[in-house]
Amino acid sequence: MSIPLDEIATGPRFSPGTVYDPQLAFFDVDNTLVGNNSGLLPSDRFYAAVQAAGEGVVGVVTARQPQKAEHIIDKMGMTGFNILGNGSVIFDAATGNVIEKPLSLKGAFGVVECLQENGIHHTIQDDGVDYRWLPPAAGSRHVTQSNMGPYAYANDIWRPIGPDNGTVDFAYSMNKPFVIVAHGITEQDHRYLNVMLATGGSTLVPSQWGRMATQLGHEYVQPNGPALYDVFILHPEATKEYALEQIARQQHLGLDDIMLVGDGPNDAQAISRMGTGVAMGNAVESTLAVATHIAPTIEHDGAAIALEQLIIR
Repeated sequence: MSIPLDEIATGPRFSPGTVYDPQLAFFDVDNTLVGNNSGLLPSDRFYAAVQAAGEGVVGVVTARQPQKAEHIIDKMGMTGFNILGNGSVIFDAATGNVIEKPLSLKGAFGVVECLQENGIHHTIQDDGVDYRWLPPAAGSRHVTQSNMGPYAYANDIWRPIGPDNGTVDFAYSMNKPFVIVAHGITEQDHRYLNVMLATGGSTLVPSQWGRMATQLGHEYVQPNGPALYDVFILHPEATKEYALEQIARQQHLGLDDIMLVGDGPNDAQAISRMGTGVAMGNAVESTLAVATHIAPTIEHDGAAIALEQLIIR
């Protein structure tokens, strides 16, 4: 597939007879607006395009928790709707209203119990804090809902090395879990994970969990093996496409009126359903395959170019 350097190209889902005239535009963050897990801001060119697009037209749709995206929303002047936590939070910047769809505590505990029993490394996004599981010593595992065993604060750009770097919370208990992220999962293991979650843990059965959804997230290419992914486990209505449907209904728009720009496997389903679905030039194959348009790569400011050529025109 030919990746453009300075203009939008047509993608596999492009229809020559269709008028592409989106009214709202949403952008993934990591590897679309900024580098993965970066604390930087999008480019000046993107900022200028957001201002030219007008009030309330541009927002983000990201797996990041609100605390890790608010600097972008604020500095870019995104005054409309923003989708955070992969769809578990919808934030209306104009009114300050927030719609949240966290996992049930009982369901989240059942999932975590399964992950721990199978030795699957994972992070729990709990009300703005990332807790990373540390496998306990052999024979020392004893998990209850009030004490889930050893978890550490996850290290990232927002929690630089310091006194609490890697601090272990041996008495961690869930407060408001939005997303559980299983790490290092192959596509085959993702299918197995779905089966495992459907069969339950040692103390809970799936009927007690409530409904859940899983999505492939960030892809990590291995030089001598299959690609590995983060897998998001979340409320079934906490997906990017469901959140976009909610916003469209509230704004009396159809999905044909929405543009979504992204790069990752967790963007593919939503991009396939939007009237204007734009894959970044650096997107994974599954996302490129369902796009109406292909933007230049992040290195060539593809997000800004998509906004200029498909919204501002």
